Amino acid sequence: AENSIVVSFELANPMDIEGVLLPGRSIIGKYCPWQYQGDATDQYGGCTWPTDSKGRFFDIDDNVITRDISTISAWSSSDTYSATNLVKTTTNSHTKIWEALRSVPANKDPETQPFYWKRKDVCGKLINSCKIRFQGNNTDATLNTGVPIPFGGFPGSKKFK
Repeated sequence: AENSIVVSFELANPMDIEGVLLPGRSIIGKYCPWQYQGDATDQYGGCTWPTDSKGRFFDIDDNVITRDISTISAWSSSDTYSATNLVKTTTNSHTKIWEALRSVPANKDPETQPFYWKRKDVCGKLINSCKIRFQGNNTDATLNTGVPIPFGGFPGSKKFK
């Protein structure tokens, strides 16, 4: 507004849109919020753990499940399984490893039958989880630190005592 005596300005942030907060996702210090094997084209990014994953698969505690995915058989609707049997499924370019919780009758799909199956390859959501998956190799525990990791957390925002 202006008149012969005063000119006044209203300052506004160009990002001042009702209901919009920046950043557009939650800041979590220690843990990665991304969905394991999620969609990397999502607006917030995602874990891009590939189909073959160079054979390496780990559990939630970052213990090796296998370094050679071909040693785990694909789930078959006509087969029955015993408790602790491992099977793999591949959907949308992502391989998942499942563990039978009990005797599994035929036609009990791991993707839709949580009474019979538990997902075995789950990410621990820590920086170390990312390192062993993306920087590791199939022979030992050494890491190739030249390979970037797609960690989705904010480790610099961690609270310190």
